[in-house]
Amino acid sequence: MPVQWHQIRSYGQAHEIPVFLCEVCGQPANFGHGVHLKAIKSKTDPKLGQWYCRTHNPDQQ
Repeated sequence: MPVQWHQIRSYGQAHEIPVFLCEVCGQPANFGHGVHLKAIKSKTDPKLGQWYCRTHNPDQQ
């Protein structure tokens, strides 16, 4: 579950956002499998699922 957490600032407040990376090649990933974003409680929560880029997305193969 490769994920990088990036900190952004908005109106003087810091927020962390996840940037998901492909399980196969490490490129930015837009296709998540087994993901439950609303249920995530921590940065290591298994509900982050597995993420794939367009090339490696199992649904496209």
